[in-house]
Amino acid sequence: MTTLTTDNTRVKNALKKKNLRTKKILTIAGATGMAIVASTTGIMKVNADEVTTSTVATTSSVTDNNKNSAATAQQTTVANAQTDYNAATTITANKQSTVNTATTEAENAAQTTSETTTKVNEATQDADSASSAVTSATSNVADATNAVSEAQQNTNTSTNEAAKSAVQTATQAADVAKTNTNVANTTITNDKTAVSSATKNVAHTTAAVDQAQTNADVATANTKQAQANVTDAQNGSDSTVKDAQQKVATATTAVNTSESNVTNATQSVAAANNDVSQATTADSKASSAVNQAKTNVANAKTSADKAQTTVNNTPSTITTKVPAANNTVKPGGFVTGAIIDSTDKLPLTLEKPSDADQYAGVSGVWEWSWYEYASTHDTSSKIDNNTLTASQQAEYTSHVLAWINDFRSKNGLPPMIASKASNEMTSSEIALMNEKGLGSLEHTDVSSKITDQENYQATVGQLNGAPSDSTNVDLFDQFEHGQDLGQLPLSNMNTMLQLYVYTLCTITQLAYADAGSAWLHRAALLTDGSNVFMGVGARNVDSSTHTVVLDFWNVDTSNLNSTTTSMYNDLKANQIAQAESGYTTVTSANPVYTSAVNALHSAQSNLTNAQQKLAEAQASKTSTAANLEKIQASLQNAKSDLNKATQTATEAKNNLTKAQAELKQAITSTSKSQQEQIKLAQQKLTEANSALVDANQKLAAAKNNSDQSKNALQQANSNLSADETVLKNAQVEQASKEQALADAKQKVIDTDPATVQQKLQQATEQLLAAKQTLSAKQAAYIEAQQKLTAAKQALKDAQANEMTKTSDLANATSDLNHAMSLEQTAKLKLEAAKKALIDYTAVQKQTEEDAQKQANKNNVPVSGATVAPTTANASSNKGYGSKGTLTFVNHDGQQYATRPLSTIATSTSTTTNEAVASSNATTTLTRTSRYSTSSVSKKGYSLPKTAVNASTNVISAVIVTLLTALMVFIPKKKH
Repeated sequence: MTTLTTDNTRVKNALKKKNLRTKKILTIAGATGMAIVASTTGIMKVNADEVTTSTVATTSSVTDNNKNSAATAQQTTVANAQTDYNAATTITANKQSTVNTATTEAENAAQTTSETTTKVNEATQDADSASSAVTSATSNVADATNAVSEAQQNTNTSTNEAAKSAVQTATQAADVAKTNTNVANTTITNDKTAVSSATKNVAHTTAAVDQAQTNADVATANTKQAQANVTDAQNGSDSTVKDAQQKVATATTAVNTSESNVTNATQSVAAANNDVSQATTADSKASSAVNQAKTNVANAKTSADKAQTTVNNTPSTITTKVPAANNTVKPGGFVTGAIIDSTDKLPLTLEKPSDADQYAGVSGVWEWSWYEYASTHDTSSKIDNNTLTASQQAEYTSHVLAWINDFRSKNGLPPMIASKASNEMTSSEIALMNEKGLGSLEHTDVSSKITDQENYQATVGQLNGAPSDSTNVDLFDQFEHGQDLGQLPLSNMNTMLQLYVYTLCTITQLAYADAGSAWLHRAALLTDGSNVFMGVGARNVDSSTHTVVLDFWNVDTSNLNSTTTSMYNDLKANQIAQAESGYTTVTSANPVYTSAVNALHSAQSNLTNAQQKLAEAQASKTSTAANLEKIQASLQNAKSDLNKATQTATEAKNNLTKAQAELKQAITSTSKSQQEQIKLAQQKLTEANSALVDANQKLAAAKNNSDQSKNALQQANSNLSADETVLKNAQVEQASKEQALADAKQKVIDTDPATVQQKLQQATEQLLAAKQTLSAKQAAYIEAQQKLTAAKQALKDAQANEMTKTSDLANATSDLNHAMSLEQTAKLKLEAAKKALIDYTAVQKQTEEDAQKQANKNNVPVSGATVAPTTANASSNKGYGSKGTLTFVNHDGQQYATRPLSTIATSTSTTTNEAVASSNATTTLTRTSRYSTSSVSKKGYSLPKTAVNASTNVISAVIVTLLTALMVFIPKKKH
């Protein structure tokens, strides 16, 4: 449908182009369409209001011819469309048959592939099984071979003797094991006896404990009774003795209490003294802690301030240079260098030339080495008098710094630093070299023409703060000096670019081809350190020889003092940046700044912690001071209590002495018999107490014996368990040795010559059988592998065939879909042509009927005049034909004149009246050309405008319909 729509659009666009319309339609429609369109064009150019009777006759004749031609074309179109549709149907049927065949073949191929895959799997399993069988048979052959080998070894008669000897050894080992078992059994018996004895001892000691407990209980009862007897005896004395005794008891209690109070007070004083000592120590430690905390806070404050200073002096971001484009020139060869003719082509990296190693020992750098200068696009500044201005020297330093630092970066070193001061120091040194007449490659450090003092004054001595006296030449130790000299080409330096290119050659040689100088120049470029300063200058020795001077100062910042710090600060001030042309600046976070911020945070945290600890120490000091004061007060209170307790104890002792004297006096006055009873009762109480103590001691001894006997029983059981394990192991060992003895005896039997020979024969027969089996399995494996190979090849062929058939099916299906599309298109064309024919016939019939009715109404005949179409050249007669006649009739239908058609078609003048057959016959002759119509009218009748328009419109509509139908059948180009 897409193609059809596109073609219709193309036809419509063509019809809009009036001057080309006839040509395009004639080309498409063919000869039949040419006649139709030619006639129609003439009709459409006639002025309908001026068409006369003769014109009506002409128009009618032409219309009839057109009608017949159009009908014939319509019918032909329908027939052609039917033929195309039938052909398309046949093609579709053939394509469907092809698809059916391809489907069957593809399905068969897929089935074959599936069946072949199954066969491959089966063959693989058979091959795997055969392989396993070969492996097993191989193992069997190996086992059988080993058996034969062993049997052959056993044929040696010494083997039987060794076996007999082994029997003796095994017998001895079995006897030892049996002895060990017997010993273990004896030990077990002894252990069981010990357990039994210990068990009995436990029972005995337990009974002794019970008895001792009973005795202790009796002694306790006796003591209580004796105490009661003493009480009763005492109760029997007179009241005087009792009162005296009560006073003594009270006094005694008071003495005991007061002495206890003195003791407690003494202990309290001692404890208070100890507390005071501890509190004093704690207070002293707290004071020390406060002092230390204050020191820590001061140190932390210093560290925090230093970290803050570092943060303040460290940029938060860093900029790095990234090549914007790889448009810099790479080094060429030593003999033929790479051309550099503009500053834009200057590289900012120092690259190793491919042949640098080959020329590593060549002395001197020549203008054709690795890079060559060309002035083609050199717009750099000029060098006057072979001397660089300050700005030129800074610019020159910028490029040299970029090259050297790139080389250092490649070797893992930090960049060098160039500054205004370092360049001034180099310039001063160059002036000194010129003054002393040093050669082009003569170093100042080793020259006998320059003293250390002169060298110092020319370089380090120029720094701000540097002392001028000669004693400070030792400052070179902290500003260690190094120097590289490279010879530039033997020509004047006219421009900065020329100087750049030759210097680049020089530094490339110093870095990558310095073997001739034992790589000392390279070592100078790679001076280790993060505070290496560089100064650069170009020296004109004799207007033909030039030297690039590279000075290096490695500053030791670990031991700076006020003087050298000032010098160092001057040296690093006003730094010169590396060249940036061709590079993009990338800004990123400075890790040093981040580290510094982290260090600041850490230092601040440490300061906060130190301050917190100081506050805690001060609080602790306040607490310990308060505690010391409190404890000292407690000590004073304790001493006061001790004095009071001592005084009370003295008074109590005095009272006891007095009470005892009174008791003695009362007892003396008491009856002797009563005193003896009391004394006897007290004596018995003493004995009862002694008996109680003895009983308790025996009870404790009995309990101790009981515990020991229980421990002995536990140990005996543990020994029994351990010895049972020994016995078990001995029994296992005995069984093992007895089995070894049995095996040794069997070995004697097995190594008997007769038995050995029999086993060798059996092993040999088994080996032969195993080899035969292996041969059979190997043959089966080979056969299985061959079948597997054949099956795999069959599968590969089947898969290839399946792919082919599947591709054929896809192609056939595509062809079928295309054929079905063409069939549907042909069907639509056929239906359209049939409908166009039906519409054309109906419209034509209606048009003729309407025209006839109108002609009858006006009494003007519209038929009877004919135009005979010819095949003459259309261009000679404007498409109307050169032959044929036009017959004129009057209103009565009578013929009155005949004229050649060509005279009407081509005439450009007014036609005269023809002779008429009756006096009242008047007509208008119309001159018609391709491009204009004119007429001379006489009395007569004219065809109404509506009839002309209706005829014209119907014919036009039919022609457009025919053209559309014809366009449908134009073959479409496949996309």
